Amino acid sequence: MEPTDRNAAKPRLTRAQWKRRKRLRLARNWAILILLCAAIVALMTKGILWLLPKVNAMLAGPQSFDAASYDGTGYSFDADDERFVLVNTNLPFAEEPSPALADADEASGIQLEAEAAAAYQKMAAAAAEDGVALVLTAGYQDADARSAAYETQKQQYLEKGKTEEEAASLAADIQPPAECNDHGTGYAADILSTDYPTRDTGFDTTRAYEWLTAYAAEKGTISRSEAMSLLGLSKVAAYERLRQLAERGKLVRVGGKYYPAGQVVPPEEQYDVIRTFLEQSGPAYRQDLAALLHVGDRQCALILKHMVEDRRLVQAGQRYALPIREEVLL
Repeated sequence: MEPTDRNAAKPRLTRAQWKRRKRLRLARNWAILILLCAAIVALMTKGILWLLPKVNAMLAGPQSFDAASYDGTGYSFDADDERFVLVNTNLPFAEEPSPALADADEASGIQLEAEAAAAYQKMAAAAAEDGVALVLTAGYQDADARSAAYETQKQQYLEKGKTEEEAASLAADIQPPAECNDHGTGYAADILSTDYPTRDTGFDTTRAYEWLTAYAAEKGTISRSEAMSLLGLSKVAAYERLRQLAERGKLVRVGGKYYPAGQVVPPEEQYDVIRTFLEQSGPAYRQDLAALLHVGDRQCALILKHMVEDRRLVQAGQRYALPIREEVLL
């Protein structure tokens, strides 16, 4: 058997074969060139479409989000409404809630109570129309999920050298225990934005926070627990933030709720408003006085209770009136 000669000359192509190969190479090169040009055009188009709104926003300046005026004269409060739920360390769940859930964000699969889910979707769509992209980071959580979140937060403090008692207390300020966590109701939601996905106090410097504040003002009130959930603040930090806004005249505190300034009767004016109303109209029901003050029925009940205890009002059945002043003849 003769050895193969590696250097043996390859058979030469005929002229027809050479022309055919040349045409194939030319077609391949043109195809590659066209694909590259198409990719470049697509990237440039995408970049221009992404850049145009930002350039327009820079030239137009930031949009100011102002809350619409609020009129509570037609407000009707139902104290038996199951949606009015207060959950905290003083008022833990008596039993595990079982809300009817629906997807609030299809991309993440996060769920809320069905009505709350629809309300969030409506709010997110309204924000998108104003150029604000909201991100729902947490919604309904069952007991196991709430317990795991609390234990994780507590473990972080234990790893920092805190005692069991200190870690439990600090963890509860940020992530309440399962029985005290309102995420079990399906009505609590943690909301951030695409340009600020971190759950900390810096969120209040964002356009999304400005928009949410204006939107919340149109919808009513905000409580400390809602501020804690929204901004990821501890109880103390949330209270301090709301107190500062109240001191600057941005909010008015009535009991445990904070209202946009100008949309509720301030506490220092409440008695004068009620007294004038009763002088003109006579005894009134609590619901009437709640509408007069633009506060909830339960808040109004506490306000009236204190006024009765101070003897500035008297209660006769379900109605409230001014006390009868006795003139002493000397």
